[in-house]
Amino acid sequence: DIWSLGVLLYELVALERPFKGPTAGALYAEVTQGKYAPVPAAAPAAIARLIKTLLSTEEWRRPSASWLLEQDEFVKNCLEQWELRKVTTDDD
Repeated sequence: DIWSLGVLLYELVALERPFKGPTAGALYAEVTQGKYAPVPAAAPAAIARLIKTLLSTEEWRRPSASWLLEQDEFVKNCLEQWELRKVTTDDD
Protein backbone atom coordinates (compact mmCIF):
# COMPACT_ATOMS: atom_id res chain seq x y z
CA ASP A 1 0.00 0.00 0.00
CA ILE A 2 0.96 3.68 -0.10
CA TRP A 3 2.17 3.78 3.52
CA SER A 4 4.54 0.88 2.80
CA LEU A 5 5.87 2.80 -0.19
CA GLY A 6 6.72 5.61 2.23
CA VAL A 7 8.69 3.16 4.38
CA LEU A 8 10.60 1.90 1.34
CA LEU A 9 11.32 5.41 0.07
CA TYR A 10 12.52 6.46 3.52
CA GLU A 11 14.86 3.46 3.63
CA LEU A 12 16.24 4.25 0.18
CA VAL A 13 16.94 7.86 1.12
CA ALA A 14 18.09 7.43 4.72
CA LEU A 15 19.70 3.98 4.38
CA GLU A 16 17.95 2.94 7.59
CA ARG A 17 14.47 2.01 8.73
CA PRO A 18 12.14 4.81 9.76
CA PHE A 19 10.76 2.89 12.74
CA LYS A 20 13.20 1.17 15.09
CA GLY A 21 11.34 0.25 18.25
CA PRO A 22 13.34 -2.21 20.36
CA THR A 23 10.23 -4.26 21.14
CA ALA A 24 7.07 -5.07 19.21
CA GLY A 25 5.11 -2.75 21.49
CA ALA A 26 7.55 0.13 21.03
CA LEU A 27 7.60 -0.42 17.28
CA TYR A 28 3.81 -0.42 17.20
CA ALA A 29 3.73 2.86 19.13
CA GLU A 30 6.22 4.52 16.76
CA VAL A 31 4.25 3.41 13.70
CA THR A 32 0.82 4.39 15.01
CA GLN A 33 2.11 7.75 16.27
CA GLY A 34 4.13 8.43 13.11
CA LYS A 35 7.36 8.96 15.04
CA TYR A 36 10.52 8.57 12.97
CA ALA A 37 13.81 10.40 12.53
CA PRO A 38 13.78 13.25 10.00
CA VAL A 39 14.77 12.46 6.43
CA PRO A 40 18.47 13.29 5.96
CA ALA A 41 19.13 16.90 4.98
CA ALA A 42 20.91 15.73 1.81
CA ALA A 43 17.58 14.59 0.37
CA PRO A 44 15.65 17.10 -1.75
CA ALA A 45 12.93 18.86 0.23
CA ALA A 46 10.29 17.54 -2.18
CA ILE A 47 11.26 13.95 -1.38
CA ALA A 48 11.17 14.67 2.36
CA ARG A 49 7.67 16.15 1.99
CA LEU A 50 6.53 13.18 -0.07
CA ILE A 51 7.83 10.73 2.55
CA LYS A 52 6.06 12.69 5.28
CA THR A 53 2.81 12.49 3.31
CA LEU A 54 3.21 8.80 2.51
CA LEU A 55 3.91 7.97 6.18
CA SER A 56 0.96 9.95 7.48
CA THR A 57 -0.94 8.10 10.19
CA GLU A 58 -4.16 9.47 8.69
CA GLU A 59 -4.98 7.44 5.59
CA TRP A 60 -6.96 10.25 3.96
CA ARG A 61 -3.81 12.43 3.91
CA ARG A 62 -1.88 9.91 1.81
CA PRO A 63 -1.98 10.28 -1.97
CA SER A 64 -3.54 7.62 -4.13
CA ALA A 65 -1.44 5.32 -6.27
CA SER A 66 -3.02 6.78 -9.40
CA TRP A 67 -2.05 10.32 -8.33
CA LEU A 68 1.55 9.21 -7.71
CA LEU A 69 1.72 7.55 -11.13
CA GLU A 70 0.63 10.80 -12.76
CA GLN A 71 3.50 12.78 -11.20
CA ASP A 72 6.14 12.14 -13.88
CA GLU A 73 7.61 15.65 -13.71
CA PHE A 74 7.71 15.65 -9.91
CA VAL A 75 9.58 12.35 -9.82
CA LYS A 76 11.94 13.43 -12.59
CA ASN A 77 12.73 16.70 -10.79
CA CYS A 78 13.32 14.91 -7.48
CA LEU A 79 15.70 12.45 -9.10
CA GLU A 80 17.56 15.27 -10.85
CA GLN A 81 17.89 17.21 -7.57
CA TRP A 82 19.09 14.08 -5.81
CA GLU A 83 21.71 13.43 -8.51
CA LEU A 84 22.91 17.05 -8.40
CA ARG A 85 23.32 16.89 -4.63
CA LYS A 86 25.10 13.56 -4.88
CA VAL A 87 27.57 14.93 -7.45
CA THR A 88 28.17 18.05 -5.38
CA THR A 89 28.70 15.99 -2.22
CA ASP A 90 31.01 13.55 -3.99
CA ASP A 91 33.16 16.42 -5.27
CA ASP A 92 33.73 17.85 -1.78
